Amino acid sequence: EGDTERDATDEEARARRALRSSPPHLPPHSHLARRAQLARFLAQIHAVPPGWYEPFREQLKAKHPALAAVPDGCHVWWFSARYDEWMGDWSPSTMAAFAALLPPAPASPAGARLVTVHGDYHAGNIIRATDTAARELRAIDLEFASANLAVFDIAYAIVACGIRGAKAKRGFCAAYLEAVMGETASPEQVAELALDAEACVLAAHFGPCT
Repeated sequence: EGDTERDATDEEARARRALRSSPPHLPPHSHLARRAQLARFLAQIHAVPPGWYEPFREQLKAKHPALAAVPDGCHVWWFSARYDEWMGDWSPSTMAAFAALLPPAPASPAGARLVTVHGDYHAGNIIRATDTAARELRAIDLEFASANLAVFDIAYAIVACGIRGAKAKRGFCAAYLEAVMGETASPEQVAELALDAEACVLAAHFGPCT
């Protein structure tokens, strides 16, 4: 019996070490190939037609009049996932002021698209399928999913995935654009999207200016 207890304890200790060293999600994403893979998968999510969200948006507007004038492409819709908790007592004027906090519409056509956004895109919310030979990526934790501007997800990913430095950020944007466009983006297109994402990082709910 004593040996059995020790074996169980040793097995539990090994399991804990394995979880700490090899989480059951993507490997560390600082490597260039991992960043590109994350960018391409984000583009796949954005390819999902955003129409599914419109009935939810209309229900939210009907229930909360303060949302009536909020544009479809606005960070407010991220917060609406927990409306009662975060914005339940806001007046229409407060809502309008909050909706106006972000920079103007993105200059990049790719960033300005209204798409299906994940809303909480980071490596911990991406897993590899184990039931297919291709072991493709799959997204989990869709609590903050909505239809919104693509740049919001791109900016969030840059922060949450720990992508630091101008070169790394441009590399992420380049991989994203290549997946969206089906061809290599020009340096100007990459720079435009990277600048839009950087502006969004600074002003949105996950950035240092909030």
